[in-house]
Amino acid sequence: MSAAYDDNLDLIIRIQPGGEEFEVELPAYTTGKEIIEELLDNDLAPRNNPENQPYVYELISKKKGKIADDKTLHELNIETSDMLYLSPRLNAGKINNIWTIINEVLDR
Repeated sequence: MSAAYDDNLDLIIRIQPGGEEFEVELPAYTTGKEIIEELLDNDLAPRNNPENQPYVYELISKKKGKIADDKTLHELNIETSDMLYLSPRLNAGKINNIWTIINEVLDR
């Protein structure tokens, strides 16, 4: 069942790599970019790495995969109680595949 325009979704967001979890209520028409900005604005994830370089974050649904910046939760059929991961985009020189890390976490 898809959410109506004014419906809110109760979701769990896990911040990677630390694994902190937050239960949040978000409007179904919130975009990936809006969620990332809100998390950063509330200091729930660092803006910069230890070398003071800015992180570029990805929002990933456990069930649906990567959430594009311009897509809403409603468009992607994200549902109440779904888990989302906020993960820094890692460069290929350090880690070959972010999905390897995510799959390892999901298998725990």
